[in-house]
Amino acid sequence: ELEDYYGDVPAAEFGPVRLAELRDLFVASGNTRRVCNQSTRNVIRIFKHAVSRELISVAILEALKTIEPLRQGQTAAPDQQERQPVDLAHVRATAEHLSPIIRAKVVVQLGTGMRPPEVFEMRPCDIDRNGEVWVYRPAKHKTMNKGKRRAVPIVGETRAAITPYLLRGESDCFSPAESYRWHLEQRAESRTTPRSCGNRAGSNRVKNPRWKSSEKFRRDSYRNAVSRAAKNAGVPQWTPYQLRHTTLTHVREALGSEYSQALGGHSTRQMAEHYAKIAEAKSIEAALAAPSIA
Repeated sequence: ELEDYYGDVPAAEFGPVRLAELRDLFVASGNTRRVCNQSTRNVIRIFKHAVSRELISVAILEALKTIEPLRQGQTAAPDQQERQPVDLAHVRATAEHLSPIIRAKVVVQLGTGMRPPEVFEMRPCDIDRNGEVWVYRPAKHKTMNKGKRRAVPIVGETRAAITPYLLRGESDCFSPAESYRWHLEQRAESRTTPRSCGNRAGSNRVKNPRWKSSEKFRRDSYRNAVSRAAKNAGVPQWTPYQLRHTTLTHVREALGSEYSQALGGHSTRQMAEHYAKIAEAKSIEAALAAPSIA
């Protein structure tokens, strides 16, 4: 909306009133209050970057900062619904309609409580397999800019699920292209026309298709795959982020909040470096208590 509605407005003339109007557009588009506030902050960050490059006056940035965030009960923007755990029976039913790679991702995420992007970025070279318990240490994670370490135990069903994808060096364990090939193979196997009739398998494919599978999984592609499988299984829709919530809720109820915090990487900023080993030990115990779809 910023470019669409205010692309021709000089930066020096974009003040708090226009920013408030832009935020009203965010609200009118049906976004939640949280998204509206976040989008507004992102606009302010754009101007902050411009100030750092001496492209505009700092006074413009300070004026934009005077905009108060939308408060609960004081705006038409709805509040975001609290994420709920997903029924494990629904996960098991959905898994029956997933490709082997997507199913493995679901198993790994449910057994570790990782965020979807952390699963996307898994590489064999980041998994320490020297000890009795394998430990995945992501090269990138959400809290790395705060100086926090992330150590995710790989045990039980999770270890079995990731094992077939370990001979890939520095490449990602999970490939969307490989998942797409599986779907093509399933489609070929389920064809009703005899192979002696009709088109030869693969002969009618476009040489340069407009759509190609990406090199990496994205949140949308993962979520859409789960959504389609849930629909095919006839169960309520659920999202990959609910898996993380399910695992951490299960661990918290079984062992306590400290273990859920350790497994989820929700360490407090005040945690000292010498507590890292304690947190890792708790996360291993938490991973052993995590739910599974077996």
